[in-house]
Amino acid sequence: MAVPVYMLSVLQQQALVLGSGFARAFPDSWLVWERGPRRWARARPVSDDEVARRPAPAPPTAPAGEDAMCFQLRLEPGQPELVVGRAAGNHVLVNDPVDATESCSLQQRGGRWYLGAVQGEARLNQRPLDLAAGAPLENGDVLSFGEVRLTYHDGPSFQARLLAPGVTPLPARPPHPRPEPEV
Repeated sequence: MAVPVYMLSVLQQQALVLGSGFARAFPDSWLVWERGPRRWARARPVSDDEVARRPAPAPPTAPAGEDAMCFQLRLEPGQPELVVGRAAGNHVLVNDPVDATESCSLQQRGGRWYLGAVQGEARLNQRPLDLAAGAPLENGDVLSFGEVRLTYHDGPSFQARLLAPGVTPLPARPPHPRPEPEV
């Protein structure tokens, strides 16, 4: 089962509205898919003839502005790990042709997240992941899979990012009009 995924802009607005309640509602660690190319899975299979007739696809682009996808790292009871990669059944789906079907796994021990099994060309902070397997993840660590970059944040670090300078609050809504009492 996939982990919950949210857009950064939506979480920023929730953090501004909920204030300290956001940390209680979302205490988990996060992986943030930073700006850059995103490749979405093809909705249906296509024939070779259909591909030959199509124009070359435009390069993948990020959502408008500074938005990013955020994966909430949370294990279900009895679940030993989260698997990251391009296979459809992975918990964190990274659809990049360079990426392995199962690039790495993430395991939680003692409240911290660690890198587990590693395959493919994945990197942690520009180092090959095979050299980092078993290492604990620290705030700001960047997992790279092909052109994809996922930044790790624990709960407090993620909330600080959401409330960083430059994040604008929602406009205040006028109060609801109260009905006049009947006399």
